[in-house]
Amino acid sequence: EECRVRFLSFMGIALDNVKLCAFIMHTSQNKFMCHVVHCEPSAGPLCKTIEAACKLRYQKCLDAHPQTPKGGLQGKRVKEVLSAGVKA
Repeated sequence: EECRVRFLSFMGIALDNVKLCAFIMHTSQNKFMCHVVHCEPSAGPLCKTIEAACKLRYQKCLDAHPQTPKGGLQGKRVKEVLSAGVKA
């Protein structure tokens, strides 16, 4: 089954082995599937690529629905919105 960014529920790198990356996808059958990938020399670049795809998808959603969010974050880019959420 195809893995699409919009259905990504979780992604991370193993604490004890940076070569292992895992992500959880929500399927069309309303189930969750875990995928584990072994990368050489590190899973870091793969996770950074998936992270960039998630940010792009989120920015496209914001651009497609230009409503004023609560808290006055209108007009801010993905990084600013995410940073504001982390600080809260």
